Formats: sequence, structure tokens, C-alpha cells
Amino acid sequence: MLKKPDYNNEHKYKNELNKHVHSVEIQISDHDFYRHGWELSKTDIVSFGKYFEKNAKWLMHTVVGTYVSFGTPIYIAIANFQTRFQMEEEYWPYDSIKKDFFRLRDTHEIDLNDYAYRHLEQLILINMSNAGAVSESLLKNMQKTP
Repeated sequence: MLKKPDYNNEHKYKNELNKHVHSVEIQISDHDFYRHGWELSKTDIVSFGKYFEKNAKWLMHTVVGTYVSFGTPIYIAIANFQTRFQMEEEYWPYDSIKKDFFRLRDTHEIDLNDYAYRHLEQLILINMSNAGAVSESLLKNMQKTP
């Protein structure tokens, strides 16, 4: 963004973009600083923010979705996410996370407990078959069933 600033949407944004009182320090290399400067256009500032917002939401959906798929209640899954990634209530409220999770969650939910137990059963049967305790035909029949 420093190398090729984008000014296409400058007219869409107010002169003062800061809606939040929190700040984040971003390090740039000496090479980039002396070669390209340190200022971003308003368009690039918004793009930069959207990039991190998209990644934070992806992380939230992944973590909370994994907890929920293991049977954890949604309120505990969100609390675990907030604790683990230091997302205090004032920065990203529980209700906002919950709404975003349910709005964009995958409709093809996977029951990871069932999935894990099915594969665990399969491994046990294979090991028992290798040891000679289970016949090959039983093993093949078990593999055909969903």
C-alpha cells in the first residue's frame, strides 16, 4: 500500500476516519520508510482495516465453529474465543460475535464427535483385523456403511 497508494475512493471518506480511540502500532522497514514514506491514503487505510477485520472474523468463525461442533454451548465457545485471543467485551462484544457467527456460519455443520468416533472405530477394526481378531469380510462390510 505504501508502494502504490490507491486514491480511487478518497471522495467517499471523511477527512477524519478515526471512529475508535484505540490505536495499533505497525512497523515498517527502514527501506520502505525511506523509499516510499509512511503515509497511507484514506482508501488504503480503509482497505487495511477491512483486511484485518476479515481475518479476525475468519479466525472467530473457525474457533467458535470448532467448539460448537464438539457440542460446546455457544456462550462458552464465544467466551473461550474472547479469552484465548484477548478480545475484551469493549472491543468485540459477545452479542456482536454471536450475531456475526450465526449470520455467516456454514449451513453444512459437521458433528465432529460422530466423525471422530466413526474413524476411531475404523482404526480399531483395522488393527483387530491385522491381529487376526476380526475377519476381512466384516471389515469390508463396516467400511461400506456410512
